[in-house]
Amino acid sequence: MELKQYLTETEKQYNLRLKTIVPLDDGLMDRIETCVARYNPVSVSRPKKTILQRTPLDFPNVTCAEVYIVDMTFSLPTAPHVLRADIRKLLDAPENYLSAA
Repeated sequence: MELKQYLTETEKQYNLRLKTIVPLDDGLMDRIETCVARYNPVSVSRPKKTILQRTPLDFPNVTCAEVYIVDMTFSLPTAPHVLRADIRKLLDAPENYLSAA
């Protein structure tokens, strides 16, 4: 096996799931993709919206909200709390409106 092929096959990827109650449209998704570009994103999914929930599981202090879920895969490691803080600033949202894991 060649070294280059070995390195390509063993390249590690880092998955992160972003959840927010801030409605995500195409414009915000473009801004989020620009924000996470420094972590070399392999893929960023389009937001999936849950049904309206009285008390969303990840947001116990919020009542009656839809949760938007975005799955991201990166080729560089990132700490979820750092990425969450960056995206929170970008969205200008309160701290309890985002969750990343």
